[in-house]
Amino acid sequence: MRVQLQLTKVTFTKGHDGFLRGKPEPVLLAAALAAAHDRVELLARVQLPLRVTRSYPCTQTFPDPPPLLFEAKIAPEQRLALLVMALESDKGTDITRLLVGLDQPGDWTVRAGDSALAAPFQLAELALLPHHQPPAAQPVHLTWRDKDVSGQCEADDWIGACLVLPQGGRRLLQGWELRFLSANRRNDWTAAVRLRVT
Repeated sequence: MRVQLQLTKVTFTKGHDGFLRGKPEPVLLAAALAAAHDRVELLARVQLPLRVTRSYPCTQTFPDPPPLLFEAKIAPEQRLALLVMALESDKGTDITRLLVGLDQPGDWTVRAGDSALAAPFQLAELALLPHHQPPAAQPVHLTWRDKDVSGQCEADDWIGACLVLPQGGRRLLQGWELRFLSANRRNDWTAAVRLRVT
């Protein structure tokens, strides 16, 4: 099966990069993962810088057809998952480090972001979880190499992460909204994506 992910628009409700530091420089890190039989593999990953040229709040739209973030192949017996992180770029070194870290998806642990009591799970366990219903993606907390990802970011500002577990099967076309809200609530971004499986 072939998987395609397109970015249709990004809504910036709030944006903050610190006192006298200008407009934020948003960056999205997106990964397509395939899980089956307690194993997980990376299908594709991409770093997408976004330019904000207007004052907040604002919406960045894209021409039709929207840009293709990535295209990958997945076996019918594998479970598809999309993991998307949002950061505000300052030096860029944390962004690069996290992007490279996605090459080893077994080093990552995920916990639902809407409950402090939710049990964490390894990415290899994605095949055991129920699928999500569009359009709202699941906000998540991430742990990488046994440490909270937000606490590891010093060169760039961590905003948030979302997980999408779409229903399996061929001929899938879904729109998803991924909201990234920083801990201090000064950055509030929502990315709209289109997922196609054929």
